[in-house]
Amino acid sequence: LGRALAKRGIGYIAPDLRGHGLSTKAPEGTPSEWRQFKPDKRNNEYDNMRQDVAACVEFLKEKLVSEESIAVAGAHVGGSVALKYAALHPAVPMVILFSPGMSYNEVLTPNAMRAYRARPILFVVADDDRKSATESRILFSFAKISAGEDNASLIRAARGHGTRMLYYNKSLIPQVLDWIDNP
Repeated sequence: LGRALAKRGIGYIAPDLRGHGLSTKAPEGTPSEWRQFKPDKRNNEYDNMRQDVAACVEFLKEKLVSEESIAVAGAHVGGSVALKYAALHPAVPMVILFSPGMSYNEVLTPNAMRAYRARPILFVVADDDRKSATESRILFSFAKISAGEDNASLIRAARGHGTRMLYYNKSLIPQVLDWIDNP
């Protein structure tokens, strides 16, 4: 997806959120890998990933990218984090969610979806992904109410979860890019 975005002239940052990929350094006394995260109501390192998104946005703003041109996207829990970030930051022009869910690792999205207002949002869901296929129906109905019927879009894929859908369904990347061009 990154290469396809770049080919269209769309800049992007694809960060490793805390505890994922090569992002494994953490402050002393906190877990450094996602497998060690223990979500609870007082402190949830998954939910705290919104700070990582905020840091990316601040980085881009320092590079003179206007906040109104910075969309957010994510897969699985990253999508939940992206939605929660966008719900609190109305300058975010659009959100793309791959395999959205109502609660991945206690990162709850229903209220964030209700708070997301009058901006484009894209759901990308695979039919064989039971959890996401089921829960995205509910979130999508919230999206049509909060974002508006014309702003809520859904792309269905045959198989996969999260970014794996892009490997299994070769037509997804062009569909996502077309949506970005004309949400």
